[in-house]
Amino acid sequence: MSTTIYNDYYKNVSSGKINPSDVNFSAYIVDGTYVPEPTHKKVDVTGKIVTLRQVIINEDISTLSMSEIIEKVKSKMEDDEYEKAVAFVVYDIGSQELCFIESFDKPLTE
Repeated sequence: MSTTIYNDYYKNVSSGKINPSDVNFSAYIVDGTYVPEPTHKKVDVTGKIVTLRQVIINEDISTLSMSEIIEKVKSKMEDDEYEKAVAFVVYDIGSQELCFIESFDKPLTE
C-alpha cells in the first residue's frame, strides 16, 4: 500500500482550514482489509483496530519527516495493535475530514 492523499486535504490546507504549522490530527490504525480511495470520507474507513486521538499535533506535519511521524504513531500503539496494523489513516479533528493514509514500514513475512 502506498501513501494516499485524500481529495479534500490540499483544498483544506489551501483554504486555511488546516494550518500545517498548527495541526490537531487523530489517526485510525487499520488492518489490511481497508483499501483507500482518494474520495473516501471517515465513514468509508474499514478495518479499524484502534483510534489514536491527537497523535499528530502542532508543528508535527511541517517539522517531522514521514519516518518520524510513523515512529510517533507506532510509539502510541500497544504491541498487539501494531502486530495487526498495516497503515494509519490521518484525519483532522476540527473538520473531521481525512488527510492521508500511510503504511507502516514492516518487513515482509511469508
